[in-house]
Amino acid sequence: MKYFDSFCALWLDIFFPRFCVRCGQMGEFLCNRCERQIKKYHAPIVLDLEKLSVDEAKALFYYESPVSLLIQALKFQSVKDIANYLIKFADQIPSCDVIAFTPSSKEREDKRGFNQAQLLAQELALKYGKRCLNLLAKKQLKKSQVDCKSRAERLRNLSGSIFLDKKVDLNLIKNKTILLVDDVITTGTTMNECALVLKLAGAKRVVAWAVAHGS
Repeated sequence: MKYFDSFCALWLDIFFPRFCVRCGQMGEFLCNRCERQIKKYHAPIVLDLEKLSVDEAKALFYYESPVSLLIQALKFQSVKDIANYLIKFADQIPSCDVIAFTPSSKEREDKRGFNQAQLLAQELALKYGKRCLNLLAKKQLKKSQVDCKSRAERLRNLSGSIFLDKKVDLNLIKNKTILLVDDVITTGTTMNECALVLKLAGAKRVVAWAVAHGS
């Protein structure tokens, strides 16, 4: 099996070579020079929301080039291997019982073919030996959160759209600390709405974790 995996990796490198998303150099999603431009985000994120359900919020990087280019390639060009590439930078994660992820609507997931937050959560769970659970679901929004011009509009747009997946065993949530994963935290509105649903279902703590934070 090991030799088969090595052969597949070699085959992919030959026929689907990787290019740096920032400068175009062949070899990896970021060349060594561009990778050194990454700016890490060390401090906890302070969410400016009226009612906080998130207990803590953290991010790996600032949402700026070249990280923003990687996330855009993951989301809009369906380069799924970027999820694995990004998670390699996660030297540690907050203490948690399980890992979950922000949901995507069925319409969005059908169009894109995957939920990028789920890919990131699965890679993170694999790296740290945690369970990755599909706890939440989401209905189609009237418009994208990106198109909302204010926090108030984001809240109105998102309100009531996130709920527990109907197949969830509540024992997986009750009294648990859940690490909730997304690609980007901006205002934190989506994470906070997800955390509220999880808290109402009995979660003890919800820690929001994202690859990047920024406007």
